[in-house]
Amino acid sequence: MAINRQIVTAFFCHEGQTCNPRPHLQTAKRRGDVKMRVAARHPHGFVHILKHVARRCDCMSPGWCCVAVLVPAVVYKERSISEKLVRRAERAGYQALVVTVDTPLLGKRLHDARTKFQLPPPWHIPHMDTILTSTTTSVGYDSPPLTKIIAASADASLSWESIAWLRSVTNMKIVLKGIMTAEDTEMAVRYGVDAVVVSNHGGRQLDGVLATIDALPEVVRAARGRLEVYLDGGIRRGTDVFKALALGAKAVLIGRPVLWGLAYGGEAGLNQVIGILNDEFRLAMALAGCSSISEITPEHLAHISEYTTVRPKL
Repeated sequence: MAINRQIVTAFFCHEGQTCNPRPHLQTAKRRGDVKMRVAARHPHGFVHILKHVARRCDCMSPGWCCVAVLVPAVVYKERSISEKLVRRAERAGYQALVVTVDTPLLGKRLHDARTKFQLPPPWHIPHMDTILTSTTTSVGYDSPPLTKIIAASADASLSWESIAWLRSVTNMKIVLKGIMTAEDTEMAVRYGVDAVVVSNHGGRQLDGVLATIDALPEVVRAARGRLEVYLDGGIRRGTDVFKALALGAKAVLIGRPVLWGLAYGGEAGLNQVIGILNDEFRLAMALAGCSSISEITPEHLAHISEYTTVRPKL
């Protein structure tokens, strides 16, 4: 693995978008972040990707690991702040940085525009408070909508040279999230990236963008084993995991199902979600005649277009 940990059944857990004093998942249930960490010790195992570096990583048990992700982009306008956050992640014991590269500018998110979401008191984001002290008094109830605050802090000039700079200031593994083309995959290899995540940001950035499962084969072919490829988006069933692995993904990221599980039943609900995905995945393997993940190949899949014919109008 690029992040030096074995993944039992190829699941990554990607935290949701809401924010809170104890990282995000407390919004689903009290102390949800702790429940996430406990659930990560589930026998099936998965990697936990954190949105913010809030404390020392105390979850480095065998079989799973934590990955620090600074969002919306690791590289902020003020490089000194970015480096400070990287150092904080290193001290906390995190294994890798996941750099979101498809949000140099935020897409036109009509839902966010309608809701004008703000954090109610006393909630705030200490991570963002640190970043914005020079321009904003606080990221909280009296602040502008959260999307505007994030947009103000992100570096719209983010480029491959920004990745080179990041590589120069840390020895942690670097994973780029938001890669959708062979050309960008080749550039990621050239700049020493350890892995890429095929992701379209849930379709919230560029309207009409290609589905990640359709973009995955091109990225895998371009990678040629020189870096690992993960898939993000649309994973709702174990068969979705099977399809992603068949097309060459090393692992998948799951987001909303995790939050649904926490909202439904806290730690037990999250364990249930992971268990369902794992059981469905193993069942799909068995029914497809695969006794190990290495036996899953593209030959197990058929694109729906192969069986769809367009009938001419009479």
